[in-house]
Amino acid sequence: MKEKKLSRLRLDKIGFVFQFYNLVQNLNVEDNILLPLMVRGKKKLELSGDLEEILHITGLTEKRKAMPAELSGGQQQRVAVARAVLGNPELLLADEATGNLDTVSGTEIMSLFQRINREKGITILQVTHSPSCAACGNRVVNIENGRIVGIQDESSNL
Repeated sequence: MKEKKLSRLRLDKIGFVFQFYNLVQNLNVEDNILLPLMVRGKKKLELSGDLEEILHITGLTEKRKAMPAELSGGQQQRVAVARAVLGNPELLLADEATGNLDTVSGTEIMSLFQRINREKGITILQVTHSPSCAACGNRVVNIENGRIVGIQDESSNL
């Protein structure tokens, strides 16, 4: 694919959540969440209903005008998750999404992923070293030294 088409594919079909939140520090929660869709040419007003829904799902309604520096690590990661799913991508790629978080915040993010998968039908592909985070998935592929060493899914009683 040409670079322009790849960029469009990433913007339209794939959401990304990273270990480090990658929030824009001079934008509030609301504007950080809306940023990718505004890059796609959407207007803030036309996104208001979707924004309200994702703020509710992620528990960020009361923090919508807060700046990233005013948020805990777990809250910042929820902003990153909200930003990644607002456009209803088909696929969410999560790279060590709980790696920077305490256990409680990590559990909250995993619960949020499960809810998003269930309610929005978004497929989530997560890379993690955490067995407890991996256990939250419907299918787990274990890789060691670049080789698949095991696959477990719901049908095999994960």
